Amino acid sequence: DMDSMVMAAGDGDQAALDAALRRLQAEATAPVALLRAAQRHFNRLLETRARVDGGMGVKDAMQKLQPRVFWKVETAFAKQVQRWPYARLLRALALLVETEALCKRTGIPDVTLCQQTMVTLARGAG
Repeated sequence: DMDSMVMAAGDGDQAALDAALRRLQAEATAPVALLRAAQRHFNRLLETRARVDGGMGVKDAMQKLQPRVFWKVETAFAKQVQRWPYARLLRALALLVETEALCKRTGIPDVTLCQQTMVTLARGAG
């Protein structure tokens, strides 16, 4: 479900994101774990995007990732690499890191912070 959540956020698919977040909440998954899963995903997008911006093809850039992108999501991941410019990926990662810090140092409910951040990311995919 975490993979579904990060792919939905990267695709900008609000309905799929909401469904994944509901399932993860029902399983009592820690919001910080969700934020870290999103950080890993967006870091991989950033790494791939940097290679593409350097002149490498998307498929070749994806093959350099370790571990490799799961074959079932290769097409969706490649579309996300093309959809997300480098600067927007940097902002997304900064938001994720800041949200994790807020979860740890404020009294704001971490579930709420996590949901708001994931929705913001999904909106940024457009």
